[in-house]
Amino acid sequence: MIWVFRSLGFTMVALTFIHIPKVCAQSNSPNSTVLLSDIDKSLSSISDRIEQFLKNDMIYSSSETQSSENKSLKKHSIKVVSQAVPTKVQKKSPSDSYVRSPSTGLGFYILPFAGLQSSNYLKFNTVLGGELDIDEKIGFNTGVRIGYNFKNLFTDLQLSHFRNSFKENSGSFLVNGESTGAGIHISFGGRFDLNHYSSFYLGGGVGGVDHDVSLHLLGNYVSDTNFAFSSQLFTGFEFRPSEYVVLGARYRWSRLEGTGLFSAKQLHLLDFSLGHIF
Repeated sequence: MIWVFRSLGFTMVALTFIHIPKVCAQSNSPNSTVLLSDIDKSLSSISDRIEQFLKNDMIYSSSETQSSENKSLKKHSIKVVSQAVPTKVQKKSPSDSYVRSPSTGLGFYILPFAGLQSSNYLKFNTVLGGELDIDEKIGFNTGVRIGYNFKNLFTDLQLSHFRNSFKENSGSFLVNGESTGAGIHISFGGRFDLNHYSSFYLGGGVGGVDHDVSLHLLGNYVSDTNFAFSSQLFTGFEFRPSEYVVLGARYRWSRLEGTGLFSAKQLHLLDFSLGHIF
């Protein structure tokens, strides 16, 4: 559009200069004064038209420049926004966040545990050939399990320790004493998934316990120590709140063979564990 306005302006100027010589040729006539006045008016009119034309040209040029700048800014803003829009992040499902599912995960684990235990059927073999029933109080047990998880199976090495004290009145005799043991067991078992975070398991194991029993009876001190064979069966529940942390609760039944002066006994143990899977 600019070149159209400029062409019109040049045309008007050219027509004016063509008209002036004709007017000047008639300047010798009596009406020369009138003609000069007409020329002056024509020149003023042409000057006003040129001035108006230049103003229109400047306004259009300014608007066109602003329009081009706005288009450039729009393109730049679109480009910046397109670069700033983040890519869609794929959300992980709960199964992805749980890496070590019991049904598929393999790995070593360490599970320290502690709990309560009670003992039954402990008897003292007297020198007269009789037996004295000994009632033990509820005691504590601690230990650690170190093992490996296969698919739906596991095996571990268990180190444990327990301690019981005797009740003061056992039968018709006043008895004071305690029973302690440090054991080692090798266990095997199976695991069954309840969901991605918890499992139920059961198993059994065999090993030995260094069993020490001592008591005071009728003013006499009696003690006996023996490394006795031991077997156990257990069942439990495990919960995995994160990839490496394991919480568990387990019930164990164990039979401990007797020593020379004391009979075999049974243990009922309740363990609570907090451990780590590698």
